[in-house]
Amino acid sequence: MKLHDDLEIPDGYAVVIKALQGNTGFIYVGESEDRVTSNGFELDAGESIGYRVTNANKIWIDSSVDSESICASVEIQ
Repeated sequence: MKLHDDLEIPDGYAVVIKALQGNTGFIYVGESEDRVTSNGFELDAGESIGYRVTNANKIWIDSSVDSESICASVEIQ
């Protein structure tokens, strides 16, 4: 699923995605629906990654276990 349908990210900011500590599987992050499960960046519980994108709709999320969760924020770099 897309991280967000339409959320513009200002210049100089990054979207930070963190896999929640209680997750038991992996969170996958990628740039398209096709690639997120086959070639997505793998996050274990508690790990995070930042992306400099112009819109949060360019980030796709999936999980190896149903009902796993993430938190996301927009932070200045």
